[in-house]
Amino acid sequence: MDWMADLFCTITGIAFGSLIGTVLLRASAKWVQKMHLPFSDAYLTMFLWGLTLAFQTFIVDWAVNAALPSQGDPVLVPIKVLFVVCPSFFILAALVTFRFRIPFRRSCFVSLALYGLALCLYSILPILWLAGAFDA
Repeated sequence: MDWMADLFCTITGIAFGSLIGTVLLRASAKWVQKMHLPFSDAYLTMFLWGLTLAFQTFIVDWAVNAALPSQGDPVLVPIKVLFVVCPSFFILAALVTFRFRIPFRRSCFVSLALYGLALCLYSILPILWLAGAFDA
């Protein structure tokens, strides 16, 4: 029964996380490709990417934990991140290519811009929070 709660939380997290990803995808596509993406199409793309990312994370966790018996080893975290983040970049680029009919090279730039915007967003917000910018 615990796996059902985990699955529900994963799908809910993907659904809400895809909203932020949609805004970033539309901004990066507008910036790189000068292309206006409809919100619904961009959301579906990010939702599909989130599902593939969750499946990919499950497979990498399973493979690493099966190959190396020490599950709590902090050395394994960078290995898992490397095997999830690098392919997910190209998976996102392939999804953008397939869904919006743009060349793969340009969709790699869109994916790179999305990763850059996400990195900026997720590094600036905690700094602003620590500085007290969100205090009432």
